[in-house]
Parts: sequence; structure tokens; C-alpha cells
Amino acid sequence: MAAPAFDYRAAGDLGEALDVLAAHGEDAKVLAGGQSLVPMMHLRLARPGVVLDINRLPGLDRAAVVDGELRLGALVRHRRLERPPVADPLGALLAAAAGHVGHLPIRVRGTFAGSLAHADPAAEWCLIAVAVGARLVLASASGERVVPAGDFFDDPFVTALRPDELITEVRLPLLGPAAGVAFRERASTAGAFAQAAACAAVEVEGGRVSAARLAVGGVAGRPLALPAAAATVVGSDPADVAARLGELRQEVVAAVDPRDDPLVPADYRRALAAELAADAVAAAVGDAVKREAARR
Repeated sequence: MAAPAFDYRAAGDLGEALDVLAAHGEDAKVLAGGQSLVPMMHLRLARPGVVLDINRLPGLDRAAVVDGELRLGALVRHRRLERPPVADPLGALLAAAAGHVGHLPIRVRGTFAGSLAHADPAAEWCLIAVAVGARLVLASASGERVVPAGDFFDDPFVTALRPDELITEVRLPLLGPAAGVAFRERASTAGAFAQAAACAAVEVEGGRVSAARLAVGGVAGRPLALPAAAATVVGSDPADVAARLGELRQEVVAAVDPRDDPLVPADYRRALAAELAADAVAAAVGDAVKREAARR
């Protein structure tokens, strides 16, 4: 099926792109990698009157550390993150997740920011953004605002992004040398959408788990941060974390309420999320212990 007719606009700079969005609003869609937009257009799930190509915009392919954050421009491709983009544990976390993103052609063309804008509840980058407390820079012709990832996602494919706005940058805080990280995902086949996924970042200092973050994806309309579940291991000796994982699983099961799916029953998805979360936290603790030992 061919896409409906549309007006193609290739912006030469950010100001021009924002002017197009201001003029056309909901009738315009942004094209970066096109790995979600183009299939939706061919299936007639998206019918934009204007397709705004931002691939020529200068400076938006930058990935750099600024003020303790890894800042990823709107044109940073998935493929670029397959190798850690920064020595901080955050880089290892991004690299661990990158291989789960679709297939190679998708990773070559698709973008990190584009995945957030699309807001598939099973998307790896949406989950990581929530897990680490990322912030999104949203620009329009009238100005710029910064929105925490936890406030950005609403329902499947629904976000805080306004029709006249463009994600120009995603800011992910560095996790620091005491952090250990892990990403876990289960899909029916390689490259398929996740049935459930979990992301954990744990800090070990002085022989104790001093902080923990946990988020799960694929089990609700948006990624879910689970602070109560993460808190079950805080204060523990790393050697004792395994004994806390039963309580962590219970917290996850109580916190998620997935919908039934013709292929994946809700009970299975809930139990899977709990197991992936426990595995991710245990692996992150192990990673943190190794990093602590290496610093001595």
C-alpha cells in the first residue's frame, strides 16, 4: 500500500524546521530515521500533509558530555550507541540495550530521539530514559522547554510533545563510577518488540548497596519507574541481595497491570517483568561490585 500524497520539506537549519512546524502543526510529521513514520504512512496509520526532513540540520548528530550529562542530538542513530559513547557506566547501559533495537537496517537509520518521540511502550530507549532520569529538550518557534522523561510519556504513542515542537536533544545524567548497570529484555524473536524489559542501575559503596533505580517496559502504556521495588535492595550487603529478590518480585507484580494480549497473556507478562527486574538488579549489583573492586 502506498502512502497518501504529502508535501516534502527538507529544512536547511533549525529555525526553518521550527517555522514549518509552527505553520502546519498537527498536519506535519518529522522525518529523521523514518523507521516508524514511513511504515505507518504506508499502512495509512499516519496521514501527514507535510513531511519535514531534518536530516540536513547541522549539529544535531552530536553526542557529547556536558555538565555531567551525556547529550544526544536529535540525529544520533541507534547504531552509534552500540559501542559505549562514554566511559561512565551509562555508556555500557546504552550499548547493552542498543543490540535489542530492531534489526541492523533499523539501527543504522533510526534515531534515539525519534524512538522517544514515537513512544512505543516496549521501546528500549524510552525505558532507559525513564530509568536514568533523562531530560528532553523540546524546541519550537516560540522557545525551548526541558521536560523530564518521567513526565514526557503518557499513553502508547502519546507524549508531552506539542505539534509545533521538535526534540532537539536528550540529556542523560552520568551515573558515576559507583554504579553498576544491567538491561534485560525478552522478545519472541530477535528484533521483535519486547514482551517485557527491565533496566537497573545500582550503586555500591562501602560494601553496601547505597542506591538503586529500576524501571520496566512493555507492561503498560508507558515505561514505569519502580522505586519501591528498587528500594528492597538498598542497604543490603551485595552478597545478601539474592535473599531480597523475592520481595522485589512481589513489588513488581503489585506495581504492573499489563493488558491481555492475543499472544502474551497479562499474567505471563507480569511474571516475566518480575523475573527480568530481579535478574537486572542482581546483575547490576554484580557489575557495581566489579567496578568497586577495580577502583581499589
